[in-house]
Amino acid sequence: MRHWVTAKRFLASVLYPDQSEGPKSEGGSATQEGTVPALVERPLGGVVVLDLISPDLMAAIRQDARILGTLGWREFERLLAETLARLGYEVELQRGTKDGGIDIFAVKRYDPFGPHRYLLQAKRSRNTIGVNPVRELLFLHQHHRMTRSCLATTSMFTRGAWKLAGEYPWQLDLKDAENLREWIALATKQV
Repeated sequence: MRHWVTAKRFLASVLYPDQSEGPKSEGGSATQEGTVPALVERPLGGVVVLDLISPDLMAAIRQDARILGTLGWREFERLLAETLARLGYEVELQRGTKDGGIDIFAVKRYDPFGPHRYLLQAKRSRNTIGVNPVRELLFLHQHHRMTRSCLATTSMFTRGAWKLAGEYPWQLDLKDAENLREWIALATKQV
């Protein structure tokens, strides 16, 4: 519970930096401790579920990429799907389990250089991502005959992972937390 309160306060401070006592309700008084009106909370048993993929969340991530680490694995995938959709892709978010290592297929049919197919694998992790997930992505890229593939993480990549991806600059892309922040910034400018 302590981590939950801390996360909500952090989000409130990023979303509402000008309001030292927290966000204001429409009546002008401060809302309850730790609540953020832009995010919808729904109790589900002993769990609180947030509808996080909102313009407010994307704006907060543009300011601080550390927020990515507070998302659950499925919310992280949904955020990436929303980002691709805002960049003009038709997005197919996979089931999340038994998906063959693929989280998102995206297609851009109307591009000046013709249509292309994009595969995205999301790795929500606190640990540094090494070479093996990049190798797996290379296999999936070839197997599904994609135009380009991306491995996105909430953390960072090892030097070996960057080196291997650098050998395939026209096929593979790695997005760490800071690169994702920039990607989300680009996507939110286009809406």
